Amino acid sequence: MRRFPIIALLLVLSLIVAACSSDDATPTKVPAAAAATATPTATEVPPDVPQHGGTLRIATQVDPREWNPIYSHFSGEGLAASLVYNTPFAQRTTAGTCDTQLETRALEGWRWIDDTHAEFTLREGMFFHDKPPVNGREMVADDMVYSLERMREWNNFQKPLFQPITGIEATGKYTVVISLSEPFGGLIEALIGGAGDQLFLMPREVVGDDRTLWVDPETQWIGTGPYMFTEWQPGVKWILDRNPNYYIPELPYFDRIEVIIVPDSNTLEAKLRAGEIDFSATTLSVALGAKLEAETDINVIRCPSSNEGFWNVIFMNNAGPPFDDVRVRQAASMAIDRQALKDLFMGGTGLDKGILAPGIEGYIPATELSDLSTEVLTYNPERAKELMAEAGYPDGFDTQINYTGTYPFPAVSFAEAEADMLTKVGIRTKVNLMERARWLQTVVQADYPIGEMGMSSGFLYGAETGMGLNQFYSEAGSSNRSIVKDPEYDALYLAYRRATDPTLRNELSRDMQVMAVEKAYRIFLFSTERILAAQPGLSNVLCCPAQTTSTGILFENAWWGDASKR
Repeated sequence: MRRFPIIALLLVLSLIVAACSSDDATPTKVPAAAAATATPTATEVPPDVPQHGGTLRIATQVDPREWNPIYSHFSGEGLAASLVYNTPFAQRTTAGTCDTQLETRALEGWRWIDDTHAEFTLREGMFFHDKPPVNGREMVADDMVYSLERMREWNNFQKPLFQPITGIEATGKYTVVISLSEPFGGLIEALIGGAGDQLFLMPREVVGDDRTLWVDPETQWIGTGPYMFTEWQPGVKWILDRNPNYYIPELPYFDRIEVIIVPDSNTLEAKLRAGEIDFSATTLSVALGAKLEAETDINVIRCPSSNEGFWNVIFMNNAGPPFDDVRVRQAASMAIDRQALKDLFMGGTGLDKGILAPGIEGYIPATELSDLSTEVLTYNPERAKELMAEAGYPDGFDTQINYTGTYPFPAVSFAEAEADMLTKVGIRTKVNLMERARWLQTVVQADYPIGEMGMSSGFLYGAETGMGLNQFYSEAGSSNRSIVKDPEYDALYLAYRRATDPTLRNELSRDMQVMAVEKAYRIFLFSTERILAAQPGLSNVLCCPAQTTSTGILFENAWWGDASKR
């Protein structure tokens, strides 16, 4: 039996990008991630010595909703896109820790010109894949301008973070200036993007401004990343081959990556046991992870995650009664026995949390927010009943959790367990299973009835503290599924967005985290482990603690230490 809590042996990390003052005319230069030097001999070398060759087979669950790399929010294509394209920035995890460092990817450096203008300098000598209509040309500033413009237009999830941007201009072959309507302390966070919403740099000539033209990744996915998209077999797999002209000459190490569609956990288990899958990008259940650890030599990798259980986020419609009363929302929170849910569904694991999760900048443990926050997050059904009576509901009321049954067990069972807990304090709750299309139109679009609740899959917060603070609880947030309308909270976020001083931003971030939990905008639960699996002999795969970075970085610097796989 092998157990590796975190496989994270990156050999070289880049420096943290530092903004220069407006008096400094030279952009800050930050070296890209460097590759370990590979030994040319393919056999009889230690497994910790980088080696070229072989194929890596990665499991994912579905083909994407659409093949638009800019609109890759939580879709299957995010994994492949992060291997095909480059981004201006990325977050890379420090070996053996949950700490991340900012790393430039396609950028040589950047600087603030003044409070509302920032200049970015692209690396020279980064070439697109040699496929028509781009034909291997060099990436230039206009490509970054185009990609930013499309991100603002096509990606609804990121759009609020780009609101302060008023202009994007190529001022030279490799330089881009972004103009802002006001100081914006979260600009770099917005440009980093999240695990499902990265700013992939694309050439303009592939689809232009027409989003509907993204239909064929074999011919249209043309980036500067470590792998080239060479074949798509719908419902079966995607094939990516090594880019011989990658800007880091030694990388990547694999000759080919195959992303194989494995739609269910039983098939995934069978393929892992048979050695037909080398790495599972699909998170394993707690039970399957334990089973593989006990019965096989497959490496089970446990990573702290910013996901909240993947399918257990309960929203309450804050726009009207009864959930517009903070006492009712607090009662709902106190009705939930979080440890019982962990024991039933998560193997006892999970860390109670508020808005942010470990690994996200600004994260504060739930127990350290405030005394009232701790009370709201603590299981106390008797106090919940008292709050219900104080709010004018001594006899309780009827409601329902709107969800879809298309997610696999135990998602529905989890909802039913929560409904039972709520019912015991007078919030008589049933689970209303919807067709997926209807659920997407109502719960996901924050358009479900007043007096009801919604349930969604867990959040991937990405690298942006600002996303976690704004998207879900600000009236203008694109994922405000609790339909929160709190001017006090919105004022805090606006001050946070405008602040550039790190100390002030941290103070405002804490104030928002405390307010959201104390007012119980929704039922906050716990962050869970991300459980992955890798075959023995796979070396130097980074376990990304909070999923704050491009999934492709997990494999860019990995190799087969097992010579038989090369």
